[in-house]
Amino acid sequence: MENKYFAVTVKAGHVGRNNYIIKTLAIRAESGKEAAYIARWKGRVKHHDKKAILNVEEVSMEDYYDLKKKNDDDLYFSCTSRQEQNRLCQYIKESIHKEERKDNDFDSGNREGRIEYKMKKNKILLKECLKMRESYVYNY
Repeated sequence: MENKYFAVTVKAGHVGRNNYIIKTLAIRAESGKEAAYIARWKGRVKHHDKKAILNVEEVSMEDYYDLKKKNDDDLYFSCTSRQEQNRLCQYIKESIHKEERKDNDFDSGNREGRIEYKMKKNKILLKECLKMRESYVYNY
């Protein structure tokens, strides 16, 4: 099969906790599904986020090479440390998006919910240990 050209829009990380920026990558692949897979495992992309791939679009060869050149010139993709990124990529601060989180129990702002959850889990574990001890004593 022949390779096609795709523009894959992804969530990129390394801009703070629970934050992301949107970047479009130039990917050459046989199908859109393969292009999405390749883009997910590129550097600086949020690999384990279920919604890291925002859009996959087939583009012409000229658009592909234009996008590839634009990404090669983008300092965000060439940074090797957080300090270098802060120094070189001042434009990033305007394009940062907050991640919407649904599980408030583990959010750093909900300490009471997190403590309540851990106490409940510890109580369950304690009961299981006591049952195991009782069954061990009576069986032997």
